[in-house]
Formats: sequence, C-alpha cells, structure tokens
Amino acid sequence: MDTTDASGCETLPLWTERIFVVLPEHHALCERKEIEWIDLRNERLIIRQSERDRALCDRLTRRLTDRNHGGSMQKLNVGRDTLMHLVAMGLGVSLTTEATIATPFPKVVFRPMAGDELLQFSAAWLPHNDNPALRRFLSLARTLAKEWRRHHGAGPTSLGSAVIGGLLLSFACAGALARRLGLST
Repeated sequence: MDTTDASGCETLPLWTERIFVVLPEHHALCERKEIEWIDLRNERLIIRQSERDRALCDRLTRRLTDRNHGGSMQKLNVGRDTLMHLVAMGLGVSLTTEATIATPFPKVVFRPMAGDELLQFSAAWLPHNDNPALRRFLSLARTLAKEWRRHHGAGPTSLGSAVIGGLLLSFACAGALARRLGLST
C-alpha cells in the first residue's frame, strides 16, 4: 500500500518487491535481461485497475509518458490470472511484482525493471486501534523483518513476500472470522 494515502494512520513498512515486466513469450524484449522504462514507451501496456493501486497507476503513468510520448495504457478491471492470459495472447505487456514470478504462467516471460525500482508494502492502522490481534500481528511482522535482515543482510524494509504474504493472509482470515463472530471492535 502507498502510505501517502494513509494520512492519520500509523504505518509499518513490511517489505519491498522489485517490479517485473510481463511479456508474451516471443516478444522482442524477452531477449533482454532487464527492461528500461524507456523501452516500454512504445508498448501497449495493460494493467489491473484497482482502488488499492491508484498510486501505482499514477506512478506508472508518470514514468511512461512525457511531452513527446502519450503512452498507451489500458486499465482493466480483471484479476491477475486473467491479465497474464491477456499478455500471453499478445494483447499487450504488463507490470507485476516479484511475488508473481513464482507462479508459472504459460506463454509469458518475466523480466525485471532495470535499476532499483521497488514497491513498498506497508501495514496501516488507525492510531487508536488497540486490538490485541493487531498488536500481535505487528509484533510478529517486526520480528520477521529483523530475522530476515539478520539472515539475508537485506535493507531495513526488505522481507520475503512469501513469508509476510502468508502472515497477511492469516491475519486477514482471522479478521474476517472475528467480524463474522461479532468479536471485532
């Protein structure tokens, strides 16, 4: 989540992920090890449209357009799997995060963006939220971050998205169950 949209909230950076370009398997850019932003200016870019990703969409638009290039970007209300199939069909190229490349998609190739272009994932909560489950979750997230840095020597916000992703999923399920049982505040 982009914490610029979390004014009035406390935030905790959880992890960062590299941005990857999603290409159809026979695309000319597949020959490159990394892709530059300028390489995408003449491509038809298709991305997922989401209320959560508004800041990401704005960031991409700024990166891919300038006075001389209007950029061709289509925002679609589709899931990740559908987007990957659209790329495989040759309807455009897309962008995704590092966590996605662990899932094999037929007829799709992933290439990292050149440089150190990272997306920050953070937790955000209201300062007056004193939910015990939230406190335990944040404590666990901080502990995992310290453990990851100690073993992998990564920067202060670099975490394995698989570990934290599982943690977030568990926390989301616990929150949904608590709401269902009327236990949430």
